Amino acid sequence: MTNNWGIIITAIGIIQIATGSFLTIYGPSLIHKDDIKTNDAISKNRPLSPPQAKLLRLLYDTQTKAGTNKLIISSTNGSIFWDDETLRKKYNFNVIADFYSIDKDFESKSNDFENLIHSIPIEYLKHIPEMRWDSPYVVSVTEEGIRYLRKENP
Repeated sequence: MTNNWGIIITAIGIIQIATGSFLTIYGPSLIHKDDIKTNDAISKNRPLSPPQAKLLRLLYDTQTKAGTNKLIISSTNGSIFWDDETLRKKYNFNVIADFYSIDKDFESKSNDFENLIHSIPIEYLKHIPEMRWDSPYVVSVTEEGIRYLRKENP
């Protein structure tokens, strides 16, 4: 009888050690398995309004033409600042003028532009925290944003 209790207690101990080892190794992936699917579903099923998509496309096209990884946009008149001297001389983009198709009085649209640029989800448009004069927007179209644009307009 004593031998049976010893075998039972040993078997229970082995089962507990095996269970603990399994949960230690595979537990985090089991716990977060559904989170990853949920986050993917959120970003893939988050459609943009036509103005948001138009602005994202404009920012991506401007970023691509200039060959830069970020855009520094003035918050008051929509002009783009360039860190590189050659880009400053070569390109004279104005995001507000291009987006709203206006030639002057850019300040009148700056509030609308601010609301619109902040309404684009961060998985599509990354806001880079940089201290700049004139409180500009420092933004970059993300890989997810590029995929969205390619999916919408191949």
